[in-house]
Amino acid sequence: MATFPKSIGTEEQLAEAVDRAVQRLSPDVIRIRYNFGTDTTGDDAIFFRVVLSADAAERLRRLMSREIGRRVEEVVLEETRPFDNWGLFPYFSVRSELEPLSNDPGWA
Repeated sequence: MATFPKSIGTEEQLAEAVDRAVQRLSPDVIRIRYNFGTDTTGDDAIFFRVVLSADAAERLRRLMSREIGRRVEEVVLEETRPFDNWGLFPYFSVRSELEPLSNDPGWA
């Protein structure tokens, strides 16, 4: 189990919150994984890895819009509240399910 710097919630609650975010973002989001670490300034952080459906990734590319990315971040932050609940700064990386790296064990 992870040790959170500000423990208002548990790792199980965080996993449940991420699952809720995926459900809310379906069918655009296939899965979200995360890990803990520190950012470049040494602050405690959570790094979210988001895999978009091929359709959502194509819409994002074609429209050259950040709407999908903004919605993903908004919903994940609303559900998890990483800073409020655990004192973690959130960071996001997004890939399409069609990208070979999206099936890499670090992303899976």
